[in-house]
Amino acid sequence: MANIRLQNTLKHKVSKICEESNCHRSIGFIRLMLQEIFGLSDIDIDEAITDGAMDKGIDAVFEQENEDGENILYIIQSKYFENPDKSIDESAINKAVLAISNYVLGDSGSDNMNVKLRKRSEIYQERLSNGAIDGISLIFITNGQKIHQNLILQLEQFKNQQDGQVKYEIYTEENLSLLFAPVSANTIKQITLKIVKDIGSGEKTSIILPDIDFVQGRVAKIDVCDLAEITKNNPNIFNSNVRAYQSIRNKVNEEIAKTLRDEETAKQFIYLNNGITLLCDDFTIKPGNESVVINNPSIINGCQTASTILEIYNEGLLKQNAAFVLVRIIKSRDEDIKRKIIISSNTQTAVKNRDLISEDKIQKDLESEFLTLGFFLRKKKRVIF
Repeated sequence: MANIRLQNTLKHKVSKICEESNCHRSIGFIRLMLQEIFGLSDIDIDEAITDGAMDKGIDAVFEQENEDGENILYIIQSKYFENPDKSIDESAINKAVLAISNYVLGDSGSDNMNVKLRKRSEIYQERLSNGAIDGISLIFITNGQKIHQNLILQLEQFKNQQDGQVKYEIYTEENLSLLFAPVSANTIKQITLKIVKDIGSGEKTSIILPDIDFVQGRVAKIDVCDLAEITKNNPNIFNSNVRAYQSIRNKVNEEIAKTLRDEETAKQFIYLNNGITLLCDDFTIKPGNESVVINNPSIINGCQTASTILEIYNEGLLKQNAAFVLVRIIKSRDEDIKRKIIISSNTQTAVKNRDLISEDKIQKDLESEFLTLGFFLRKKKRVIF
């Protein structure tokens, strides 16, 4: 049965977009999803949408960096149902799969596409052939129900046939309910975090962030084992996180796991990881400054870090005082401010792997050798002289 509260929220938001953009509801829904899930601007959305006659099942297409710093070509198939008890069917999925096979990975002619899709197809085919795009992600988004398991198996088979070039994601009513529910509806009542008090730190066990517009914050050092226990006992703590955990198979998560599994590198974890951002209604530092009680907490950034820590903890490879992580705790009761914090915390520009490689020893040695010959080796984009 459909989630009436969510469907009413979506209907209101889609109707508002339709009025502002003078478009029909299917386009309004696509615009809403591109804005909320991917953080695209209105200009980027206008450029991305290809929905219409002769769209080959591709409703939008755009390029964006993922969390690994890879350029991903996102191909969107969207279905907005007036009756949300429906789900995306086999014909819609087959249409999108064929479009990728024939017009993105293949060399089928583009004469029978609409003009906008034809232009986008030609641009991205050239970028794929030049190696400027690192992968393709086929995204299905609907306000309807879960896709039938047989169709999931078909998508898995298609993905496996592409030798890692193509992945897919599916957003249904269940996923959207987490994204569009009020922040307060998703939160856990209360947790207590133990603050690590270093020898000689006195009373200063956390850094106080400035109070600005009904927002206050602290930064504290937390034992990864304590964070793992919090995550284990409160699985809904990620409900306000825009993207879900991607498993240890994700490249970044593999590095987190590798660091934590080694006792020596685990000591460096606090310097190697960006930490966790935790949003809440309120927090109280308990007497002695050794713990903080947090009301209605949600991890809005650092889902991959916290979840990978939990996986390694469950393997029995983590011990108390072996590794630590920084946790930024932000409190506000203003729902609009909370939503802005959630979105801004998850729309950062990623650093590409090729940019990271520019800092390794071989590249630095090459730079020095070129300088002796009177040449400058540019290792990164936008080097300013």
